[in-house]
Amino acid sequence: NAVGPWVQALAPERLRHGLRAMLKTRIFDARMLIAQRQKKLSFYMQCLGEEAIAVAHAMALAPGDMCFPTYRQQGLLLARDDISLSEMVCQLMSNECDPLKGRQLPVMYSYKRAGFFSISGNLATQFVQAVGWAMASAIQGDTKIASGWIGDGATAESDFHTALTFAHVYRAPVILNV
Repeated sequence: NAVGPWVQALAPERLRHGLRAMLKTRIFDARMLIAQRQKKLSFYMQCLGEEAIAVAHAMALAPGDMCFPTYRQQGLLLARDDISLSEMVCQLMSNECDPLKGRQLPVMYSYKRAGFFSISGNLATQFVQAVGWAMASAIQGDTKIASGWIGDGATAESDFHTALTFAHVYRAPVILNV
């Protein structure tokens, strides 16, 4: 049980929405991994074990906030009602219904309407991008925040350290997830 002054009671409907999104993410991952192993997809990266953090994070963000994810944050999209599974599958298959028209690698989703910045295959670039976006948001005087994601291996990259320095010095409204 969560305890502390930051804990807020969530309505049962909100909790069910989160649980459904986590289950949907797990099922989506399992089916897309099978499709990849059957050579229907060129590659697929699971977010197995990371569903809860991605879904909870998506539910905590406000409209207009921006995510700078890695390829393991499908839960950020699957927790939203305005992103369809068929769109995501078409992008993975790079077929004629691919919303990105084949201009991005599979698993590297990009949804401006969902505040989901185009995924980069390079390590740790998401942090620098998130901090820069957050600094611009603060300079404009709005209340939007950015959220960056990297894996633990990317913490050895110079972009990780640069992003932390800029985030601290400029007090950027950013959440940095490892």
